[in-house]
Amino acid sequence: MFTAKEKVLDRIEQSFVLFKNNFLELFLPIFLYNLFSVLVFGTLGLFYVLNKLSNISTDVSPDFFTVLNNPIVVIMITFGMIIFIAYLLINITFILGLIKSIQQASKSEQVTPKENILYGFKNLFNSFKTYWYIFAYVALIPALIFIVGGILFNLGFYYDNSSLLLKIGGALMVIAGILFFFFAIVRGIKATFPLYNAVEKGDFSKENFSGALKLTKNNWWRVLGNFALVGLIIGLVTGMISGVIGIITPPMNLDNIKGLEDIKSIVDNFSIIGNIISNTLKAIINNIGTVFMIIFTYVFFKRLEDENSNLSENIMNKETKSEY
Repeated sequence: MFTAKEKVLDRIEQSFVLFKNNFLELFLPIFLYNLFSVLVFGTLGLFYVLNKLSNISTDVSPDFFTVLNNPIVVIMITFGMIIFIAYLLINITFILGLIKSIQQASKSEQVTPKENILYGFKNLFNSFKTYWYIFAYVALIPALIFIVGGILFNLGFYYDNSSLLLKIGGALMVIAGILFFFFAIVRGIKATFPLYNAVEKGDFSKENFSGALKLTKNNWWRVLGNFALVGLIIGLVTGMISGVIGIITPPMNLDNIKGLEDIKSIVDNFSIIGNIISNTLKAIINNIGTVFMIIFTYVFFKRLEDENSNLSENIMNKETKSEY
């Protein structure tokens, strides 16, 4: 039986040992998927799109936003969005499979990545029963507020330069951004443990989801502190290593694109081999950090589950004694 340790540093060490002892089984599936996605879409796909953009001529001015009026560009952007959504959906299945693999590893069972990935695919839509809790608040509500704010802002900008509409629209857009980050933290963290619980028990029902919410009910600041500490450590380590990799193999500089000339310059100086090496090394580092964070979250989940179980037993024992 797997017993998560009490202190956060001990749980970090416990997570490291669990990862080290099952490195290939836990790391390889999600790494290969993300590496394939990065190389095909993030490197070759992006180069293809930029190459197409650099060959588009405009009669008005070589301005980047003028290019957006071209139907080909609109089609490429739409197709890119569809691919990105598909990537996210498939990525969820790999995460579900990873959680299942971590569960097997924690029990010293044989880890079966292939079967666990299939488990993730089978339960993809079942997992939405858990993650609607995030979607409704993180995505839907802020998005609606942002859209309304954007419409008002543009109306104020294009029609008589109305300062009132500009202020209202801008304020709504800022509020939407704040709500997005707030709900992403609060609702996201609250829904994390119910998802792990659902995968472990194979029960994605609303009742099971609601029951697992109590794990964070009286531990909110503790949970936030644990995630912040581990996230900070992982972020600093992976960030420094990725920075060194970026210096050795400079990636495409997309931050300074202002016009078609900038796009043409990137295409002319583009190195496929250099970007493949850079993105592969970064994918290794980033996915190690991601997998470790998911392992730590599982260990922390088991710790809270054990504490909650012990608390329930103590309450039942006290009630039993009071009857005599």
